Amino acid sequence: MSNNDTTKRFAALMAALAVVASVFAGPAIAGTVTGNEGVVFPDPADNSTDDRTGIAVGVDAMNATTNVTIDSVTLNGTTVSTDYVVEQGAVATISTFSGNNTDSMLYVDIADVPLSGSVDVAYTVNGTQYTDSISYDIDSDDDGVSDSQDEYPDNAPQTFTENASDNETVSSAYVEASNGTFDVTVTANGSVVGSMDNVQVNSSSELVEVSVDDGTYDTYTIEFEGNATVQSHGLIYEAYTGSGSSSGSSSGFGLSDAQLGGIVVFVAGLGIVLLSRD
Repeated sequence: MSNNDTTKRFAALMAALAVVASVFAGPAIAGTVTGNEGVVFPDPADNSTDDRTGIAVGVDAMNATTNVTIDSVTLNGTTVSTDYVVEQGAVATISTFSGNNTDSMLYVDIADVPLSGSVDVAYTVNGTQYTDSISYDIDSDDDGVSDSQDEYPDNAPQTFTENASDNETVSSAYVEASNGTFDVTVTANGSVVGSMDNVQVNSSSELVEVSVDDGTYDTYTIEFEGNATVQSHGLIYEAYTGSGSSSGSSSGFGLSDAQLGGIVVFVAGLGIVLLSRD
């Protein structure tokens, strides 16, 4: 993520918070704290290029009868005390990042921000203290990656385990999918042996073949993440001939016809391609 992209993301967030605060009809006697989905951008204090997850919370004092003082912010067991003042009729944002406070931004520098939970904000209006607890969830598909860092925030990865046939050498893995975009990674014995990113398939079922660097493992794992629909998956083996072996290809052999299941054999010239279909 570039600094320019993250700056735009942050600016968009601030604009959204201002709109929310301007139309919120909160109680007349107190400020209202409203939650907002977490964002990711470089720490503004040191212009770090390392992204971390943060939570932004809007403070709406539009309907307050006097200024609102933020007393403390508590998140994930960390409490930061402040005396930050949001003026009557104004809006401000509390950020869990670090930085120099402004009239519209309070930085509380809480580094350990879980992907879901709640943030408690204690604030005082007219000598009375209030506490609002704002629940949030910035990992919609529960895959351990925050939405703003997740290419497919609504689609958790799918993992398929494929057992190689005895005495066969794997040439590639395949995924048959339709109607969307996806990334696919093939691993064996804890190492990545093949991958493809941003694969686009149309409404008709398409077979995508991922070459593997080493075809001698007993088990392969195919990880699929995207918004396309998976129809099937499996392994493709090298095609053997009497004089040696050559790599079997999915091109032109109608691999989608392997939907019959089990092991399907295609004869291509003198070669034989074996498909293990789960």
